[in-house]
Amino acid sequence: MTDYFLMISVLAFASPPTDFAPVYFAFRSSSSVLYDVPVAQDTDYQTIKDVTYDVNGAEGKITEDALGNKMLYIEWDKDTAAADRTATCSFHVDREEILRPELKEEGEPGSDLDEYLEASSTIPVDGVVKETADEITKGKDTILTKQEQFMIGLSLI
Repeated sequence: MTDYFLMISVLAFASPPTDFAPVYFAFRSSSSVLYDVPVAQDTDYQTIKDVTYDVNGAEGKITEDALGNKMLYIEWDKDTAAADRTATCSFHVDREEILRPELKEEGEPGSDLDEYLEASSTIPVDGVVKETADEITKGKDTILTKQEQFMIGLSLI
């Protein structure tokens, strides 16, 4: 019998505190597991404070790529019991309300977005990611309709 179990719990506390959101993944217990969990970061509209994590005896560290994306890197060795492959990452966030004007389709996206559309070691934009995005937005012609359909499609995955 093969055991499968891994629980990643991501705690996000807004002001005032809100919700706890567990995420479950399954991995064969006889193999080592490497896993990256996205870590929230500061923006013009939010400040992240008090980032803590508990990886239950595994190797864990916060890493950052060239674009500033932060990840909690976790590695469990193959001898770690499946039920012990748990991790918790929590933080506090102060957010400002973001009010956006109605979006209108005008021209092409500016080159100031180019850096956000490129792949990194933690954010693939080809292979199954590209195929899924193309499938979700099939038949949509404008940037706005593709974006709207993509968000609907993501909610169905």
